[in-house]
Amino acid sequence: MAGPIAALVLNCGLERRFRSGLAVALGSAMPEAAYAFLAFWGTATFLGDYPWIGQVARASGGAVLLVLGVLFLRRSAPPGAAREERRRAREGWGSFALGFSLTAFNPTLIATWTAAVAIVSGFGVDLGTQNPGLSGLAFALAAAVGIVTWFATMLWIIYRMHERFRPETLVSMRRGVGVFLLVVSAWFFADLAFALAT
Repeated sequence: MAGPIAALVLNCGLERRFRSGLAVALGSAMPEAAYAFLAFWGTATFLGDYPWIGQVARASGGAVLLVLGVLFLRRSAPPGAAREERRRAREGWGSFALGFSLTAFNPTLIATWTAAVAIVSGFGVDLGTQNPGLSGLAFALAAAVGIVTWFATMLWIIYRMHERFRPETLVSMRRGVGVFLLVVSAWFFADLAFALAT
């Protein structure tokens, strides 16, 4: 699962903010499950009928990623003790909201889930033609559980291996995450510019 959410969860793990990383994962799983449900119902044409929704989502997502990328590049060391205590008080809901908004503002996920549904259907799997609503909910729930399980496993591995990294390596990794987020932000804005030009 490459992408901005994976980069954020990775960074939280590297900073030993495991609860915050899990909150980002939980926040991202909700809109991702909604996109999976919509794809299951075949509403990929929705964005085709209302292209402005995708444009607003691209601009919002690009702006959030730009700010995050700059923040990751600027931060060279883990926060101090006083800042750490303030951050812990607010990290749960803020991280959840960050994961939720980044995923909700990523309209490409509907295409990803539509492709996933098409692949599953291509293998001859019955997609619940008798009761598509219930089948769609089960599909969305399975997607959300899979996402959270994937990121929880990643955080657990980082937790177990964290002490083996030198502080300089962690700083370099954080900066690498920042560069990655800036590249993804640029892609969002380039995609938006292309959509507006056509």
